[in-house]
Amino acid sequence: MKSLETDDDDEDSTDDEAAAAHNKGKKAKKAKKVKSELKEVPAPPAAAGDNQPMFTGKTMPRVSPAVECIMILAWQFFIVYTALALLRTINQFSQNRFNSCLRAQELVEMICPYVMFAPMLCVLFLICRMRAIQLTQGETDKYELPQPWVQMAMYAATYGVMWQAVLKLLTFMLRLPGSRNEDGSLSVPGAMCSLAKYTFMAMIYGGFTAVCIGTLFMPVPQELWADKTPPAVGAALGCTMMLTTTFFVIYLGLSLFRTVEELRPSLLDDFNVLVKVQLLFWRARHTVNLAPMLGILFIVAQLHSLRMDTQVPLWAQTAMQIAAGAVTFQVVASIILPLIDRNAYILPGPVQGQIILVMSIAPLRIVGDLMRYIPLLLMYGGAAAVVVSMHSMTEGQAKQLSSTANCTIALTTLYFAVFTLVFVAQTVVDRLPESNGAKRVITVLDAGQRTVMFAPMLCVLFIAAMLRATQLTRTVDGRIPVRAGPQKWVQDGMYFATAAVFVQVLTAYLTTTFLGPGFGPPTDAMDRDDLHAPTSTSTDPQVPSSSSDNKRSLSPNRAVGMALEVFKFLCLVAMYGGAVAVMIGIVVMTPETLPPYQEGHSVAEAMVKML
Repeated sequence: MKSLETDDDDEDSTDDEAAAAHNKGKKAKKAKKVKSELKEVPAPPAAAGDNQPMFTGKTMPRVSPAVECIMILAWQFFIVYTALALLRTINQFSQNRFNSCLRAQELVEMICPYVMFAPMLCVLFLICRMRAIQLTQGETDKYELPQPWVQMAMYAATYGVMWQAVLKLLTFMLRLPGSRNEDGSLSVPGAMCSLAKYTFMAMIYGGFTAVCIGTLFMPVPQELWADKTPPAVGAALGCTMMLTTTFFVIYLGLSLFRTVEELRPSLLDDFNVLVKVQLLFWRARHTVNLAPMLGILFIVAQLHSLRMDTQVPLWAQTAMQIAAGAVTFQVVASIILPLIDRNAYILPGPVQGQIILVMSIAPLRIVGDLMRYIPLLLMYGGAAAVVVSMHSMTEGQAKQLSSTANCTIALTTLYFAVFTLVFVAQTVVDRLPESNGAKRVITVLDAGQRTVMFAPMLCVLFIAAMLRATQLTRTVDGRIPVRAGPQKWVQDGMYFATAAVFVQVLTAYLTTTFLGPGFGPPTDAMDRDDLHAPTSTSTDPQVPSSSSDNKRSLSPNRAVGMALEVFKFLCLVAMYGGAVAVMIGIVVMTPETLPPYQEGHSVAEAMVKML
């Protein structure tokens, strides 16, 4: 009996061992199958303390139309302003000896006003893209946001800017006639060029309007926000819209006045007040040119708050509203106050495109200065509060300002400082229109202003890279990792380009001091052909010295100026290197190559920490 029980136990144990072996084999096959599936779709390794990313290199969203348009506009802007800097340098060195270079610079000066739309359009595209990412929690392609018609509007505005510049180039090179013949009749080539020019303007303003409407009324994906309240339109978006609208209203006003000059020139002769209003709109450009940089600062603050998984403090949002309102108020006051003084008159300024406003009523002159500088102080105070709020959102070593935020804050500070110096010098020239010393100072300061115009487009590229990086590194639970950002070598490119702009501005001041302002248009043809410029903003021709010996001699001032100019162009090449690195980084970045999923070392960040 005992032996039988033993045999039965042996059989049971044998069966159990066989079953266990069978199960073990099945588990091994299953594990092998899972491993093979994982190999087919690799996921980036999770960083310590972070969840898995939402996207992989195969499932990530494509580069958005907004970013594509930003890169197209950036290249247009960089090419035009680099050509202008190169030609101005040649004419400074040669003392206006080469007529071909003079004509070439005249052409580039004509094109510059057309690409001035680029920074503000880019800011608008960025805020629209940020709103889409916010509402879709990173899955913009799945929910088709921004709306397809908004994306088409972005392309329309972008190509409107480009084709305007191309049209101006063609009409200048082919020597096409004006819109009217000598007898006053409408010429066919001129009429066709005018039609094309205003068609492209309609593309720009129509695209701008469509993007604003699409951003404000962007639909909310119901399946994502069914049981939650979707985020409201924040102060950053609202203030950026206000700045964008102010910017485009001023330039639209200039375009309308220019159209009246072409179609009904006698109307401006009959109503002198229209000429005065036109010149005041032209003068207001210097104020609205601050709008793109201010909007960029607001976007960086909003992006930083998303990265820190918090909200922009209420006091910082109030500061944004005050700063944006101050810009709008300053623009309106600069147009209305001179109209009250009927005897106020306007003279051509010492720099091409600038004007001098002379008020005849002393109290209005004081009020005008107050209306100019109080809003300026409010704007700077609001910008400083926004920067402080970004630092207040950081906690400890793990939550530091990103490379994008650091570079944007630095370039914004430089941009505002340069424009403030020009504002102060402009006020002095308005009070002392006959002072040669004041005119000389504003000529030097204008050189720095022309150089710092690269800053907004660089900041836009930095934000575009950061915005795409935060979208690709978003985790499966919808969070943005604290250390999210572009590739380390892209961050190095940001710091490199930022430092190059600072050095360029300094060398521009020094070069103009040693070599003088250089080229002055020999005629006022440029202003007559400019889409925005009034015919009365031209300066007197700057005739170079007739002495050939002076042209060929190398004085100490010229030697120093030439050395500084060569160094300036080396910095320009460095700036382009950084900008190209950022663009390449935007195109090639994948979740696997971005922090925190791939760690790396940034040389520029290490140097900043040491400093």
